[in-house]
Amino acid sequence: MNLTFSFEIRVDIAPSIDTHTPRGSGGFVPITGGTVSGPAFNGVVLGAGGDWFHNLDAECCHVDATYLLRSDDGVTVRIHNPGVYVASAAINARLERGEAVPGDAYYFRTTPRFDAPEGRYGWLSRRVFVADARDENGQIVIRVYAVE
Repeated sequence: MNLTFSFEIRVDIAPSIDTHTPRGSGGFVPITGGTVSGPAFNGVVLGAGGDWFHNLDAECCHVDATYLLRSDDGVTVRIHNPGVYVASAAINARLERGEAVPGDAYYFRTTPRFDAPEGRYGWLSRRVFVADARDENGQIVIRVYAVE
């Protein structure tokens, strides 16, 4: 298998809404906008959707984001993007303070799946994708690769 870089998604987010239940802690992060750029897709992230997360322990959480992209030529594509985030307490504290932390200082990987209409972007629904993600200046940056 080979990985081919497809595009980068820069997601704008609002503050998280935390939840605490008998099943554990977690929450929801509203997605408010953003951009998409790369060789295979260019457009914007619509302010429609968000990311549910569930903390497995102090260092690991599962994320499950669903939101919409709109291409520069007006095509709307749904993305469902589950993943895993793992970082030490020290790294999490730095990120919460808004400090710049290199993406290789923690593990943040996702497996985006797209629901695109037939036509120019129909191929998005017919491929498997993996992505690495990082927090950068208050945005979540997701680099998406097609598995060939």
